[in-house]
Amino acid sequence: GLDATGGQTFATVPSPAGSGFAQTVSAQLLRSHDDGMHQIQETAVIELPAGLQIVRMTHSNIIQLPVGNTTVLLSQFYGHLPNVDGDGKYRVVAIRSDTMGKSWYFTSTVAWDAVSTASKVGPSHELHPEGFDEASLVVTDLSSNLIACFMRTGKALYRSLSDTLGSSWSTADPI
Repeated sequence: GLDATGGQTFATVPSPAGSGFAQTVSAQLLRSHDDGMHQIQETAVIELPAGLQIVRMTHSNIIQLPVGNTTVLLSQFYGHLPNVDGDGKYRVVAIRSDTMGKSWYFTSTVAWDAVSTASKVGPSHELHPEGFDEASLVVTDLSSNLIACFMRTGKALYRSLSDTLGSSWSTADPI
């Protein structure tokens, strides 16, 4: 994915009625039909919960999973949820496409870091001053669609696992 560097922002509009998500974001993604030899840029729409901001997608890879007779694409970005994550703190978010990448929707938060050191929800702010970012997805077992998400925190590499097509994830553990 191409991110919004240089002072630009991702174009965000309210989602269509009945979509189940509050906002739709336009993002530029790259597609290849020849194993990466050539790429074309396409605009994709991503439906997200209210307030969730995409910070960067340049580190986002896309994995393909067979689900019955269809193909599901899963990707991730690191984002920010103001008033929850705190200043400069990021979270890794999974997004899914059932349309071969033309449209995407929020699937889950893979990992996030609590702002308060007194919080019982996540690790302390001092351990992870920037939260979780720069993630990569890997299919570790195609027969069960087991997915590993590796992400950094600025101080350590973490891993979280999903066997639910990214709908839920194990607690992010350092590796």
